[in-house]
Amino acid sequence: MDNLKLNKKIIDVCDLFVTFKNNIESLFSIIKINNTSPKIERLPIFNIPQEVRQLDSNLKYQPTHKLTFEDEDTSIFLGDNVIGFDSSKCEKKDINFISTILESLKDEIESINRIGIKRTFNIDSIDNFLNLKIKNDDNNDSLKKLSHIQLKEDNWVVNIVSAENNNVVINNEKRNGYIVDVITFFENLKNCNYKETMKKISKLYSSQEEKYKKIVKSKL
Repeated sequence: MDNLKLNKKIIDVCDLFVTFKNNIESLFSIIKINNTSPKIERLPIFNIPQEVRQLDSNLKYQPTHKLTFEDEDTSIFLGDNVIGFDSSKCEKKDINFISTILESLKDEIESINRIGIKRTFNIDSIDNFLNLKIKNDDNNDSLKKLSHIQLKEDNWVVNIVSAENNNVVINNEKRNGYIVDVITFFENLKNCNYKETMKKISKLYSSQEEKYKKIVKSKL
């Protein structure tokens, strides 16, 4: 059996830490796909007063609303200082959807401080992860027995967790193999307009694909 066929994407999220020019509720009428407005859902964090959210670093960049379109697999998350795109249901990345929404909001965003992408996979083997420049004298077999391995450089982080050793359960299903987070990001951005933002998002996805392929020798 070709074990690579068992590899499965679980999470695919792109988020931007931003400063909006106005209250986010003023954006609802602007966000459309094919002239269709989204379904808007308030998230539980909305019930926490805005002034409290702004003072708490754990809440400041959390979304307060979820926006979905009937014929789209990617959903939008909006908060006081964040806009995120959840493409976990998509087979592949959905940059066109992200581009359409960000272009419609380009005059509503005052600044962008951070762009990040997180994709999480359940894979059966990490035999190739040493290609990611790990500076460690241990051999492959001993490293595979660790519960958690983290690789980190300037603008990317890879977390590898043993699903069995950590009793990982997702969607009421106990997972085997390994849970791999591939996180790429740009921080401390200045003067990042719409076109520059999309270039950075594309670059982050490309970087992610390179890291992923080095771990499992497979394309996303």
